[in-house]
Amino acid sequence: MLSNLPLTQQSIDKAVGRALETVREIDAANFREDKLWRDELEQLERRFQCVLTIDQAKDRAQAVEREQNSIVKAIETEIAEGLKLIETPYLSLLEQRGIKRHVESLESSLIEAKRVREREIRRSGALINDAKTWAPFRPRYEELKKRARDLERATARIR
Repeated sequence: MLSNLPLTQQSIDKAVGRALETVREIDAANFREDKLWRDELEQLERRFQCVLTIDQAKDRAQAVEREQNSIVKAIETEIAEGLKLIETPYLSLLEQRGIKRHVESLESSLIEAKRVREREIRRSGALINDAKTWAPFRPRYEELKKRARDLERATARIR
């Protein structure tokens, strides 16, 4: 069947040219597709370096809340102890004034500690919200990471 075809150098060159053009188109399409998912992986990697999972964010929020509450509680305890000391009999006026100044200082520290606690709680809430926002993208991120690892392993075997 092939013997009936006139094979000239021109027809061979034309067929080879069409085949090479098809290969170039396929390579270009594969390159675009490869670049797209690699770009997506790069963007997700940058994002997920800073984003915790929802469980991690909740654990961190609980730890921050415990830490801040313990700081506030320690100051409140010290204030209560100072107020009890003022009621101690036989304290001189100088000693009472010193304790009162210390209690007043602690009260301003308590106000600041409560501000810090509220700020840290809000920051923790923002971390949780961020984690919830990005949670739907985590499976895609894991899929792309696996694809990159598999390709890296496959190309390492070839080299």
